[in-house]
Amino acid sequence: MPVSEPVPPSGKAPLALVLAAAFGGLVMLALGVVLGLSLWVVARNTTELLTEKGTLILQLVTERIRDHLAPAQALVGFVGDQLESGALAFEDRETLGAALRYTLAAAPQIQSSVTISPEGWMLSAFRGEDGEITVIAQGWNEKPHIRSAIVELMRRGDPRPVWGPPLYIAETGSTIVNFARPIYRDGRFVGAVVATIAVERLASFLAALGTELNGNVFLLYGRDRVLAYPRMPAGLGLSPDKPLPTLAEIGDPVLAAIWAEGYEERRIRSDLGGHWHRLKGLGAYYYLYRELAEARAVPWLVGVYFRASELADQLRRLRMALILAILAVLASLVAAVAMARRMARPIGRLAAASTHVADLDLEHVAPLPRSSVRELDQAAQAFNGMVAALRSFARYVPRELVRRLVRTGEGQRPESRELTIMFTDLAGFTALSETLDTTAVAALVERHFDMLGRCIEAEGGTVDKFMGDGVMAFWGAPGRVADHAERAVRAARAIAAEHLAGRGEPTFLPLRIGIHSGEVIVGEIATRARTSYTVLGDAVNTASRLQELVRDLCPGAPVGVVVSEATVAALSARRDLRDLGRHRVRGRQRELRLYRLDVA
Repeated sequence: MPVSEPVPPSGKAPLALVLAAAFGGLVMLALGVVLGLSLWVVARNTTELLTEKGTLILQLVTERIRDHLAPAQALVGFVGDQLESGALAFEDRETLGAALRYTLAAAPQIQSSVTISPEGWMLSAFRGEDGEITVIAQGWNEKPHIRSAIVELMRRGDPRPVWGPPLYIAETGSTIVNFARPIYRDGRFVGAVVATIAVERLASFLAALGTELNGNVFLLYGRDRVLAYPRMPAGLGLSPDKPLPTLAEIGDPVLAAIWAEGYEERRIRSDLGGHWHRLKGLGAYYYLYRELAEARAVPWLVGVYFRASELADQLRRLRMALILAILAVLASLVAAVAMARRMARPIGRLAAASTHVADLDLEHVAPLPRSSVRELDQAAQAFNGMVAALRSFARYVPRELVRRLVRTGEGQRPESRELTIMFTDLAGFTALSETLDTTAVAALVERHFDMLGRCIEAEGGTVDKFMGDGVMAFWGAPGRVADHAERAVRAARAIAAEHLAGRGEPTFLPLRIGIHSGEVIVGEIATRARTSYTVLGDAVNTASRLQELVRDLCPGAPVGVVVSEATVAALSARRDLRDLGRHRVRGRQRELRLYRLDVA
């Protein structure tokens, strides 16, 4: 069923109009800023012009690098919050791996995302050369440099996230930087979440940024090590003990001379991080740099340098920019409106589909189409992947519980509640399966389970588990319903009708159903390895025993349904019920009055 376009609420501006106004306003604002800055810069002398131009570029470079690193901080923050709150558990590696995979898929600059346990193992999601994301669990004790970094993080005793030191990974022959968030509970270190970015990716990013800005961008680790440089040569002899090259090793004499003697006396301005230097045979250069302020044990220094003789080119470009900006403004405004309308359509589809996802109405969520805009295309693919994952998740967990998890982020703690429990079983299935091949047995079981699941869920029941050729289900949880007994009996009638429709088939087998109502413990039962939503108690065992009694109490019946007196007492209408008298049920001292539900 296709997802319809969203209808904007009354009194609210449509997204297309908002985007058009925003884009058009930004174009006009940008034009005004460019014109104002250009007129002001042209009136300055040579050094001032180059200095101001460098300052703006340095600010842009700093913001772009921060934006490039931001997904690593966001990923660590999101997964860290989930682990700290208990929504994710270190022990549940399958769910944790899926979370790492989906967060990594949305951030192509991140090389890997890792969760670390103090017990000596780590779960890693990393991106291969083909772009595929792989999740593996491995120990970290046998990796000396990784072990030392983790031990230092544990020793630090500070819950605040931090950028760690560069690490050389011998298996890949590359150096990575990492952003780590320690996880503490009750003041005790229980693990960490780490996102890593390959230095090669940083270098490629700086190369593209330098080309865009027509400058030489660099990123230093401290003052003497090069973290990223656009033209980083190969064969620098990097190793675990030497993860980064020195300034002298990268082959750029201009950058190598940045801290030449006397640089402090050659400051450009007291309020600007930068200085100039004249290199013999190369001419004069301006260096501008700034320290990234985020938490780091060793500061990162982002910078850019320019040749002083570029001033003439800058002046010509400024004049041309003034002319082109005035001529292009009208075309830009028209393009902004067209782009806004084009962008609003997929965002509207995403908003409508998100409403269905919020209600866990996954059947009405159609896949979002691809987009020519990269971010919108990535959002559509990520959303489609999320919906596919939720559909898979909902197949293994009761749908009402999934709705609660989506709505509140919390499961259901164990509690005592009166429910109605059903057990089913196919009589003679084992003997029949010995005469069929594997494919036929699997097809028979799948059809039977599909029928059981549909009938149970149609009456608001929860399928607890499939057991061999039977099923255990219950009514009254996760959502409370007063008529759980009525629903269970109606589901039994529906199951009987569907099963009897195939009575003429050669693989038809008698079906036994036991139904009992009583007080049970229902909720999430957790171990160190996994969590299961189920019901426990004497009422569950009794329902299972009633299903076993069908063989003796309903001999020869194609569908036999035995109902306990507790369930019958809760029914408003007792039609088609035959009193079978009192019977002893295995595991119980007191005899129970049982009833047969006539369904054939």
